[in-house]
Amino acid sequence: MRTPGELESWESAWSHPPGAAHAPVFPPALLQEEGVVFLAAGEPAHPLAGGIASRAAGVVGLSNTFLAEGAPPRLHAELLAHLRTMFPGLPIVGYEHGEALDTWRSLGFESVGPLRVWLKQRG
Repeated sequence: MRTPGELESWESAWSHPPGAAHAPVFPPALLQEEGVVFLAAGEPAHPLAGGIASRAAGVVGLSNTFLAEGAPPRLHAELLAHLRTMFPGLPIVGYEHGEALDTWRSLGFESVGPLRVWLKQRG
């Protein structure tokens, strides 16, 4: 994903049924952010699968993954292969749960523990 229009299509495929109205979550400025990559399989205007890769602290975080209804499950493996090419040698981490976790486990991921989210309040 490289353009604001492609990002809009990606976001729609990620979070909403086709044609549903929604407010954007991801600002187009993220497309220029070093170490952040929006991944998509399929046509840019109609992604069938995707996720967000973000490089930090010696790992690549994989988040916001999706697979469109009826899309072939092999697209997750293709996204993972592309991610490994983009960030060779770096560990890939994520925080999926439920059926999504089962999908990523089938591709070689392992659970290493529960997710902890830290929040620093302003002031």
